[in-house]
Amino acid sequence: MLEQTRRRAGASGAAGPSEPAGHSDAAGHSDAAGHSDAAGHSDAAGQSQAAGQSATAGRLAAALSDAADVPLRMVELSVPVARLAATLAAAGNPALRGDAVAAGLLAQASARAAAELVTINLAGSPDDPRHARVAALLAAIAKVMPGPGVRAT
Repeated sequence: MLEQTRRRAGASGAAGPSEPAGHSDAAGHSDAAGHSDAAGHSDAAGQSQAAGQSATAGRLAAALSDAADVPLRMVELSVPVARLAATLAAAGNPALRGDAVAAGLLAQASARAAAELVTINLAGSPDDPRHARVAALLAAIAKVMPGPGVRAT
């Protein structure tokens, strides 16, 4: 158990009971008591970490932008489905009107859910034109779909 404690202390950079202050690790880095170039090493590590974070942020933004494409396509495909459903509800077989309205409402719900995913994925890019595209598509669906409980005459 004492050996495990020493290994943990060594892994965290702390000098253990059998290690003198100023202990250097295998890479030649000294702790603060060893008066090494810890400040210079810290600056370089900080710059390297900042560059790594910037690259990671760029990859994340690209991945989120790509992730918005599939739900955007779902919204786009929901528009003709909702239009067809609205047409069938208004002019189709009256016995199937409920089915047509249900199909249109499902298309609208699907579009709204997918639009939410687009909005979430593009939250870091408020000027992305896909925000406006999604809003326009949802407006087009809302225009053809009657509100809940509205009966066509």
